[in-house]
Amino acid sequence: MESGDRLPSGARATARQARRLRDDFELDRNGLALALTLLRRIESLEQALHMAQSGHGFVLPVAGDFDGKDLGYD
Repeated sequence: MESGDRLPSGARATARQARRLRDDFELDRNGLALALTLLRRIESLEQALHMAQSGHGFVLPVAGDFDGKDLGYD
């Protein structure tokens, strides 16, 4: 495999997580997209909470408006 064909490590981690979610919970594409979007949001909120607790001030991360655009719906 050529080096240009490899996925970045973040993409590989997301693909592994998606596969586990799909297999463990038998999710279809829509359920999988929703689960990944919500997990990313939780991680973002956890980071903001950690920053606030460590004295760096509180910055609420901007979320998508959850009208489906985050999931790839137009």
